[in-house]
Amino acid sequence: MPGGQGGVEDPFRGRRIPGHVAGHEQLRGQDRGEGLEALAGGAVDLYAKYVREPLRAAGLDPVDEEERAEAAFGLLIQAATSLVTYGFERMLRNAWAAEKAKAGEEPGQARSQAK
Repeated sequence: MPGGQGGVEDPFRGRRIPGHVAGHEQLRGQDRGEGLEALAGGAVDLYAKYVREPLRAAGLDPVDEEERAEAAFGLLIQAATSLVTYGFERMLRNAWAAEKAKAGEEPGQARSQAK
C-alpha cells in the first residue's frame, strides 16, 4: 500500500486525508471491488506483522494467544468499518454538495420553501 501518497481534501473536517487512509490511491483506475480486496489484503498483512507475529513470539499459552489474536482482529474490523463508513459519508456529502451547486445554492444554504 502506498505510504501517504496522494490523498484527498476533506471539506467537512478541514484537513487532508492521506491516500492510504482514504483508500483513493488503491481505488483509482481500477475496479472498486479489486481495490477493496487490495486494501483488505494490506490490512491483514499489517495485522499479521504487528499483531500475530509478536503474539507468537511472546511464547504465550496457545489458547491465550488465540484469544488475544481474535480480540485484536475484532478491533481491526471495528476500525475498518469506521473508515468505510466515513468514506461513504464523505461520498454522500460530496454528491449532495454537487447537487446543491448545480441548483445554484451555496454550501449550508437552505432551499427556500415555496408555498
